[in-house]
Amino acid sequence: MFARSVTVMLDPACAHSEWHGEIIRGIQKSASATQRTVQVLDLPREGDPACEAVTDPVILTGFSLETLMETIRLLRAQRKRVVLAGIDADSLSTQVSCVTHSRSRQTVQLIEYLQGCGRTKIALLGIGKNSINDMVKVSTATRCTAALPRPITLSDVFMWSHSPAECFDAFLPVSAQYDAVLCPNDYIAVLALNRLKAHGLRVPEDLYIVSFSNLAISRFCQPAITTITMDFSAIGRYAFSIWQQLQTLNEPALVSKIIAPSHLLIRGSTACQRPEAAAGPARLLDDLQKDLFYREPSIQTLMRIESCLNRHDALDLKIIEGLLRGVSYEALTERLYISSSALHYRLSKLYRDLGCTTRKAFEATMRAAFGEFVNPVEE
Repeated sequence: MFARSVTVMLDPACAHSEWHGEIIRGIQKSASATQRTVQVLDLPREGDPACEAVTDPVILTGFSLETLMETIRLLRAQRKRVVLAGIDADSLSTQVSCVTHSRSRQTVQLIEYLQGCGRTKIALLGIGKNSINDMVKVSTATRCTAALPRPITLSDVFMWSHSPAECFDAFLPVSAQYDAVLCPNDYIAVLALNRLKAHGLRVPEDLYIVSFSNLAISRFCQPAITTITMDFSAIGRYAFSIWQQLQTLNEPALVSKIIAPSHLLIRGSTACQRPEAAAGPARLLDDLQKDLFYREPSIQTLMRIESCLNRHDALDLKIIEGLLRGVSYEALTERLYISSSALHYRLSKLYRDLGCTTRKAFEATMRAAFGEFVNPVEE
């Protein structure tokens, strides 16, 4: 008999991650289409009866290597099969089903693009030491450039353990050795852009920046970040497809892997350069230290902004732009052809979504993240 409820286990440290939220919404949409429900649970601990009670298989998503491996161990002890959503199982020491983007292929694609732009001195900036996905990018970058005249080595990888500021502090004194940086995600890329500007470095004139994710924040900074698109909702849908498939196949050793598509979006952080031809292909932490990426204050602020931008429409974006340009409320109502009550209703939602109570606090938070907020018109 097929299960009517899908169990999704989510690391609580990722509860406010827009990425993981999109994955879960993708699962829910697919499950709803087959008249199934979705139960989202926190990751279990040793002895947790939830491991035995959940339906088989279990969809698992999170961030930390340690927490994922421990959860897989607990679930397998209860003879539960696992589908990883958003994590490449190839980077684990155990074989489980998964749906992910090919971070290896995406890394090669970004390096090929930079090489094609004539940028050969590349640093990997903002790598999380405890991130499975980040380590895949490091491994791929060093391997695929090993035969090039200027290979990427571990000395070109700038990592952090407790705060991204650690890797920026290490990179800035040697930044003149590089002409491009590859960041592991758009959150890190925006933080890097701000630190580079504060240090007097120009992007893209002095350094190109490329990244992964295509989050909203990567479009609204100045310059906008060249990035790889990743459809996290599709990952959720494909994870449900594997879950459905495993329902009909009662073979514990059988695993399935789906690679979700992605493509490069070229923007201002690489001078919108489109090369005609690309070059050739180029320790575990305790509970208090886990998943520090999502607990780091600057990352949490960017996540709130990302969530806020994704919840609001084009009119709200014009309101934000007006606020940051010092336009008065009265002038905004005239310029946008809306009533004062409509404006204040939208402002209250904007402020609440960003965790602010005043215009001053809202403006300070946005300016700290972007410096200059640009409302883009993308093709």
